[in-house]
Amino acid sequence: MTLDGRTRMLGLLGAPIGHSLSPRIQNHALQRLHENLVYLPFELAEEDLPAFLEIFPRMGGLGLNVTTPYKRRVGLLVRPGEDEVVATGIVNTVRFVGNEAIGHATDGRGLLSWMKANAISIPEGGLVLLGFGATARSIAYNLALHDGATVVTRR
Repeated sequence: MTLDGRTRMLGLLGAPIGHSLSPRIQNHALQRLHENLVYLPFELAEEDLPAFLEIFPRMGGLGLNVTTPYKRRVGLLVRPGEDEVVATGIVNTVRFVGNEAIGHATDGRGLLSWMKANAISIPEGGLVLLGFGATARSIAYNLALHDGATVVTRR
């Protein structure tokens, strides 16, 4: 990988993220695709998120993956890019259009897409989600859109 004045950034935003394999995996893929991009980990304190989201695109940032514990907080700081973000307040992906941060949620759609690709159907009795964190909310939202799916939570 050759970094130069035209290299743009992608990244992972969360805390803690030192254990994440995402930078290694993503940078390997970017190299194989011959993209002039680098994927970096950004572990920040919650109070630094607004300033980071403002400065990141000005530094060459194109997009971010958001992980625990910031999916909800980032959802409050960006423009919702789809109905799911409006309904759940959860964001796991941010893309920058100019300097504007636009939030997306892909966890639930991703799981249902994987299930479909692997011929795994939702059982007749339904699914049980244990917990109702950010990823579970995304899954619940997408299950609620699925024909015949009922989502019940204590919230």
